[in-house]
Parts: sequence; C-alpha cells; structure tokens
Amino acid sequence: LILEFIEGETLADRLAKGALPVDEALNFAKQIAEALEVAHEKGVVHRDLKPGNVMVTPDGAVKVLDFGLARTEEGPVSTTTGQAMADSPTVTSPARLHSPTIPGVIMGTAGYMSPEQARGKAVDKRSDIFSFGCVLYEMLTGSQPFRGETVADAIGATLHKESDFALLPAGTPPIIRLMLTQCLTKDRGNRLRDIGDARLALMQAISDPRGIALGVGGADARSQRRGKSTALAISLAAVAIIGGTFPLWSGLVGLAGNKAAVVAPKPIVRFTIEPPTGYTLPPFIGNGSGIAISPAGDRIVFVVEAGNNRYLCVRDVSSAESRVLPNTEDCVNPFFSPDGKWLGFVSKSRLMKMPADGGPALTICDVTNSSSFAWLEDGTIVWGAGPSGLWRVSANGGKPAQLAKAGPGATSINGDLTIGGFDVPVAVPGADYILSGSWGGFSTEDYNLIAVSLKDGSVRTVLRTMTEPRLIAPDRLLFMRGTTVMTVGFDPARGVIVGEPTVALERVLTDMWMDSAYIGASHGGSFAYVPGGRYGADRRLVRVDESGKPTPFLESADTYYIIPVISPDGRKALVNTLRNRVEMWVLDLERRSKSLLNSKNEPFSPVWSIDSASIVAAQTERDGAFSFARWPVGGGEPTVLPGTAGRFDSPLQELPDGSGLLVESGVLDVTSKSNISLYNYSKGSFRPVRNSPAYEGDARVSPDGKWIVYTSDESGRLEVYLGPLSASGPNLQVSTNGGAAPRFSHDGKRLFFRDAQDVLMAAAVDIRETEPKVSVPTKLFDVKASGPFAVLGLGGYEVLPDGGFLMIERTAWEREPRTIHVILNWAEELRAKNVAQSPGK
Repeated sequence: LILEFIEGETLADRLAKGALPVDEALNFAKQIAEALEVAHEKGVVHRDLKPGNVMVTPDGAVKVLDFGLARTEEGPVSTTTGQAMADSPTVTSPARLHSPTIPGVIMGTAGYMSPEQARGKAVDKRSDIFSFGCVLYEMLTGSQPFRGETVADAIGATLHKESDFALLPAGTPPIIRLMLTQCLTKDRGNRLRDIGDARLALMQAISDPRGIALGVGGADARSQRRGKSTALAISLAAVAIIGGTFPLWSGLVGLAGNKAAVVAPKPIVRFTIEPPTGYTLPPFIGNGSGIAISPAGDRIVFVVEAGNNRYLCVRDVSSAESRVLPNTEDCVNPFFSPDGKWLGFVSKSRLMKMPADGGPALTICDVTNSSSFAWLEDGTIVWGAGPSGLWRVSANGGKPAQLAKAGPGATSINGDLTIGGFDVPVAVPGADYILSGSWGGFSTEDYNLIAVSLKDGSVRTVLRTMTEPRLIAPDRLLFMRGTTVMTVGFDPARGVIVGEPTVALERVLTDMWMDSAYIGASHGGSFAYVPGGRYGADRRLVRVDESGKPTPFLESADTYYIIPVISPDGRKALVNTLRNRVEMWVLDLERRSKSLLNSKNEPFSPVWSIDSASIVAAQTERDGAFSFARWPVGGGEPTVLPGTAGRFDSPLQELPDGSGLLVESGVLDVTSKSNISLYNYSKGSFRPVRNSPAYEGDARVSPDGKWIVYTSDESGRLEVYLGPLSASGPNLQVSTNGGAAPRFSHDGKRLFFRDAQDVLMAAAVDIRETEPKVSVPTKLFDVKASGPFAVLGLGGYEVLPDGGFLMIERTAWEREPRTIHVILNWAEELRAKNVAQSPGK
C-alpha cells in the first residue's frame, strides 16, 4: 500500500503552542470544511476528526487524514437508523499529542466525538459536524470544549456539559459564534445539518469579519450598515433557505467577550400545512381544536379529525409531510413544555403528557371545562377554567390548586375590571406572573388581558378589549380583535404594554362565541394560523326538509351562535346573535320576520314558556355571576328567578306543566361533569334527575312530561338515551352509532338525533306504556354532504311543527378545505410594523 507523503505538522502539534490567531483558525477551518464536504458528498463519514488527523503543510494547505474509521454508503451502516457495530473502535485519552484510536466498543476519540458516538449509537455526517466544531473551538481558544482528566470524564463532559463560549476571543466574528453553537448542539436533530453551511459561514466571516453585511456587530457597525446591506442580506437568507441552512441562522444573541452582540436576523419563512389524507382540521375553535409550536419552532402539532374522532398530528419543519401521532385518539388542546421535550394535551377530561418524540402517555390530573394551557418554567401547568378560576398543577401529577378566583366579587387590583372567568394563560419566561385572558360578560368588549401573580394570585389589568393573547417574543405580544391579529410591544420585566397596537394580519378564522382564534405561537418568534373569517358570521336561516333540501327562511344574513328555539305553539322562534354583545331576537315563523327583545345582561340559552308568552334565559350579572331571568315576549324588564344566582347552569326546556325548568347543571363548573336537574319555580330549588359520574346533558322532555331523552357518555362515547323523567325505571339506548342533540317531534311520536358522522337520524317511539318502545333508527340525510348547512354548535337544529328542520346556512368560505399557514421567525417583522418606545422610557 503506497500512501502520499505530506510535509508539515499536525494541527495537534500547532495547538500544543496555544490558540491560533482568529484569521488563521478560520482559514484552516474553511479548508477542513471543504475536505469534509467532498467526503460527505461521496457518502463517506470520517467518524474520527481531531487535530491529530489534520496536517498543515509549510505553505498553509490543510489535509484531513486517517479515514481508517470512515464508512461509505456501500459499506457498513453509518446512518441515524443503523445499529452500532460490535467491533467499533473505542475512545482514547483526551490528551492532545497522544490520542491513538484503538479498537473496542465505542468509536471515536474522547473530547472530539459526538454525543451519539459516545453512547455507541449509529452516526451520520452530523457527527463529523460536531467534531468539526470541537476542532474549531480548540483552534480559537487553545483548549478542548469537552475536557476531562480521564476518558470517562471527557465522555461525561461531552454528554452533560456545555461549551464555555465566553472563552472565544473578542475578535471572533458573530456569525462564527452562532455557527459553533449549531455545530456543538448535543441533540443532532437541532445540529447544523450540512458542513457546506459551515463553509459558507466561514467564507462570509473571512470576507466580512464584523458582520456588517448581515446586520451583526456592535453599535458602530449597525450605524454603518443601515440602508446599504439589504440586498446582500436577502440574498444570503435566500441561499440559507434554498440550501437547507436554516439551523445556521436560528440563534438570537452571540457573546463578544462579556458584551452581547446582535447576530443575523433569521429569515422569515412562510409555508402551508395540509392535514394528512383522510383527515381534516376541526371546523371551529374552542371545542378541542388547537395549534402548538415547539419553543425552537422546529415542530408544529395540531388537531385533526376523521369521522367523529380527533387526533394529534405533527409536522416537522424540515419535513414536507404531516403525520398523525400514534395513540392520540380523542386527544386535543396540545401544548409544549418550555424545553420542547414534552407534549401536553387533554384526553377524555384528563390532562396528559407524552415525550415530544413519541412514547407512552402519562396522566397528570383530571380536568373539565378547560381551555388552553401554559407549561411554566417552574414545572407547573396552568389553565383557565372559565368562571371556576385559574388552576395549576405539577407537571409530574398531583391535585390541582386554584391560582386565582373568578366570579362574584373577583376584580383586578386596579379596581377597573370584573373577573367573570379565565381563559388562555400565557407563560412569561423569567417572570413571577403569567398573562391570561379574562372576561367579565358575554361580549368581546368585556374580554381583557390581565397579569396574575404566581405568588398570591392577585390580578391586575394589562390591556383592555382583546382576545387570544400570545407572546411571540419576550418583547412582542400578539392578540386578536375580531378576525384581525394585532401586535404591540411588551415589557416583561414590568408586565406592561409598550407603545400602541397595530395590525399584524387580517382575516384569521375565529369562532362565533368570544372570538377564539385558530392560531398558535412560540416564544421563539414563529406563528401559525388558519385563514378565514368569523365562524358563524354572515349566515342565514334555512328550512330543511327530511330529504335534506334547504330553502332560505330569512334572506338577510346575521351572526347566529345558538340555533333558534321554536315556541310550543309553533308560531315563533328565539335566536341569539352576537355582534358587539349578545342579543336575543324573536322570529315570527309565519311572517318570516324578526324583532329585537330586551337584551339587558346579555341573555343566552333561551327557552320558551309552555304558553309561548314569555322567555326564560341565563344571564350575566354585573359581578360576573349567572342567574336565570324571565322576559315577557312583548317587552319589559326581566325578572330574576329565585335560587338561581351564582350557579353555572343552562336552561334546556320549560316543563309541560309549567312548574319549572329542565336544566343542564354544572355545564360551566370545573369541579364536576354536567348533569341534568329540575328547577322548581315555587321552591326556587334544583333536584337532580340524572347525576351519574358520566356526562349527562342536552336533554328534552316528552310532550306528556313523563319521559326524558338525553345524551350520555356512560358507554365510553356519546349516545342518546330515553328514560322516565322521574329517574326510576329503565333507560333505553336509542342511538347505535354514537349520538347527540336528541329532539322530540311536536307530537312526541318520533325522535331525531345526530350520529357520530353528522348524519341526521330518526326513530319512531311509543311512550304511552310503562316501558317505551323505540324503533331502529333510520337515516334521513347526511348533513355535511346534503347542503351548505351545519349541524353544529348547541344542538345545531330545531324541529318544526310540520316535520321539517330549522338550521343555519354556512358561508361559502366555511365549506372550503382548511389549511394551516405558518410564518417562521415573524417577530422581527412585527417589530418593524410597530416601532415602540424601549421598555422603561
């Protein structure tokens, strides 16, 4: 075997005299990168790069030697999926001048090998990139980044300690500091992916050491670069994106000695995400949909649905495909831990967590009526539970504790805000408080941003009239006003708004309730959203026959959030609309007109009196509590019903004998699942009639007042049941393939309900005997396929006296496929949109 003779000395010999000058180190590093780039392009991974395997000739040329441990694509496996070879060479002493690589179990040289090599795992070219970072670090500082007196110490340092970048000389270009952090990342999934990217960075640093063209350096450099480097910066950003060098630009701050140096802004990247084949995005927000972005911005998790089930789906930014996570059926509301290693979510009223890379799911605690979640740096998870307050629990499990109270008497310490309920908590890194959405009534004008102390739960107002707060950077806040995303500066140290809000993005999909938005954001500057409008806005009422054919009922469009409730005499209907506040309207079904009823205290969930002369509805009091009140149809002031104040209930129907109400109790209470009760007018009291540990709700009473039809999940999924109102006697399961929203026909001889696939079903019933008889349900029509109307929301339809149905027509954009739009590294652009005063000024 004849080998080339190379004059000169090894890089190890040169480093025995101390660190190299910065310009010389960068020149050598560029040549090493060029050599590795050629090897990697041929499918060769070196696996033992170190100063002892690099020769420097008398004329300054660099040669990378000793490919004795290298593997090619045709040879033994050397990929991220391969198994470690049993005869892989072992590590050696980290001494610089005497570091022979000898056979054993682990391949490589201690102090230079990658963490995956040290663990004996299979390697790929990213292992060479880690070793390259070690060599460059040593050339610049004169010491190894991971030293130890013994081989074991050096391996331990590689696995568990971080490099001290403060040792880098002050003249190290900012782009090189950033590149080194990417090379020496222990998680190879976040490591620089191609040595060619390092070569490009070295070339830029050699030609522009102060980083003026890239927008880096000190104040004097910044003053020189303005107005003359945009084209070059854009060109380099484009090269980074096209060449797959995105990780190179992902750092925010480099260290120049003991001073902070602003580094190159990361390029803004926009792309869209479609659900996998066979899945769709949930149609509206709130009911378990959601988007979560990892803190590093490299992974996006969102909810998809197929049939009547929902799943968690993940899209890695580096991949072009989305995939459904295994074992995530019925999992919703995803969110990440601060380090991105865990994924939290809700499954069947349980707060769960699982490793972000996949693995078994662990139960943290039971939760009900939860909204979104925030995983704090102290290891606790916080969520808003509406009127029941703000809650937190250890991420390791335990009993939830109330962090802040809501409801009667709860106000901000400013004294200017009633706290009716909590929603959307937002973690603020390093702060002793969190941000949260808060509402005082059922109007978007009553929705505000508050700061909640993590020490004592005290609350203060931060910003009025907004929904869906998000921190996209420590100094940059996003929130919603209608379907518009707003941006404003934020001072996390003081927890105050800086400057005036400006428009960031328009036409984002929001729901028809409290402007909950289909958005997600990470503190690292990335944002995701579903475009659209206000879900439920600009809809029309339609009459639908039993074949599924729709006919417009009202030509004018409006914003309906609860389906009309038809009066017992069949001549009128009630409907709520939501503009700036909740309003209640009376529809004349014969004349096809509507008139506004007194909407004091924003009534919701209205029901008719049995004589069709008055209306009972839940309402919001000034102190944030709920109560029932009665409104005369002809107008006038409402009368509060005794014994209803302070409860979290929703009226369903007045009893046929006029003695009281059928009520869904606990519907807004975090401490229990919903159950069915009877409210007695004369006594002002509630009596449970269905109160098992299962969910029981959405009930209706038969016209004769003896039977009740309701929805329950006692079988493990929602089904429709029929039984005696007195609760003594058999309950028959009516549905056979899932069921919800049961309704009697006006004569009580038929039952209608929705099955799990949103098919409207009908069954004949005979309730004249002691035990009712129910026929096998038959299909009427597929709601999604039969027309532009939606069986969604609270019930989603109402039965007309003639047997048809009153439904809501969806807008054209609601029927289009939904996609997620992603903007990576958006924070810089947002700052440019709203140049606010610096914090403290």
